[in-house]
Amino acid sequence: MSEPSPPTMRQRSTHYQRALLLPLTIAIAILMTTVVIAEYFRENQALETERERNVAAVRDAFGLAISRDSDKLGATLKPIIRNAYLRNFFLNGEREGLRNATGELFEVLRRDHGITHFYFIDKNRKMFLRVQRPESFGDQIDRTTLLQAEQSGKVAAGLELGQKGVFTLRVVEPWLDQVGNRIGYIELGMEIDRTLAQLHELTGVDLFLLVDKRFLNRAQWEEGMDMIGHLKDWDLIPDKVVAGRTRNANDVLLAAHPGFQSGGAALEGRYRARSAGRSIEFSSRPLTDASGRTLGLVLMAHDLTAMETRQQRFLAIIIGAALVFGTAVLLITNRALARICAEQNAVAETEEEARQAGT
Repeated sequence: MSEPSPPTMRQRSTHYQRALLLPLTIAIAILMTTVVIAEYFRENQALETERERNVAAVRDAFGLAISRDSDKLGATLKPIIRNAYLRNFFLNGEREGLRNATGELFEVLRRDHGITHFYFIDKNRKMFLRVQRPESFGDQIDRTTLLQAEQSGKVAAGLELGQKGVFTLRVVEPWLDQVGNRIGYIELGMEIDRTLAQLHELTGVDLFLLVDKRFLNRAQWEEGMDMIGHLKDWDLIPDKVVAGRTRNANDVLLAAHPGFQSGGAALEGRYRARSAGRSIEFSSRPLTDASGRTLGLVLMAHDLTAMETRQQRFLAIIIGAALVFGTAVLLITNRALARICAEQNAVAETEEEARQAGT
C-alpha cells in the first residue's frame, strides 16, 4: 500500500491562507459587533438623556408659564383697580351700570389676553358681579386665592378648580377706596387650556389635566365642560376626568397609556406605549391647586417616534458601515495573502526546477 504523497507547496499555501483568514474574520466580526453594541448603548443613553431633559423642561415650563400668566393677570388688574368710574358704580351698588361699563373691556381682555373670568366681589366675599355671567351673583366665595388676598391684603394668585370642574388660573387683588379702606376685591382668571396650548407649542408635548372625581359633582362638571366647549366623558377613566388638555390631544392618545383602564396609581410614573404607529412615552406629576392640595395628575404624552426613527437610521448606518468595512478588510487581506502565496509558489517552483536540472 503506497503512502499518500505529501502536500504540494500550492496546497500548503492555500491551507496557510485559510488558516490566517479564519481568525481574522472572527476578530473583525467580534470587533464590528462590539462597535455596533457600543453605539447602540451610546445612542440609547443619548435618547434617554434627551427624554429626561424634555420631561424636565415641560415640568419647569409648566411652573414658569403659570408664574408668567399670573404676572400678566396682575399687571392687567392695576388700571382696573385704579379706575374711579368703576369704583363709584361698585360703591353705589349699581350692578347694571358696572356691567355695562366693563362689558366691552371684558371682550377686549378675552380676545387679546385669553381672560375668561372677570369678578367684582364685596368685602364680605360675596359675589357682586360676574362680568361673563351677570345673571349669577350673591353667592359666598371661599376660594383659596380670595382668602389669601383677604388675609394678606395683597395680590394672591394660583390655580383653582371651580365648582363646575374648570381649572382656572386666578389673580385676586384687594380693592381700596380713595382713603385706603378696603371695599372689596377684583379677580381675573383664565382657563388653563390657553397655558397648555402654549406649552405644547413650546415643547411638542401633549398634556392632560386629570382631576379625581371625588372633588367634582358630575352634573356641574358636565355643565362646565359644555360651557367651555370641551369633550365630556365622565366614564372615560374609572376615578378621574379630563379637566384640561392641549388642543390636539384626544382620548385615543390617552387610551394608549397602559394604566388608562385602571386609573389611580396606575397612571403615575413613566410608561412607554404604541398608538397608531407612534411611540409615546407617558410621565406624570401631581396636579396641585393654590392651597397645595393635590387634585389629580398632570399627564404628559411625549411622541418619541421621530427620535426612535433617527436612532434606527443611525444604527442601520453603523451596521452597514461595519459590514462594508469588514468585507473590504477581508477582501484586501485575502488578495494580499493570495499574492504572497503565489509569489512563494513561484519561487518554490523555480527552486524545484533548478534542483531537478542539477541532478
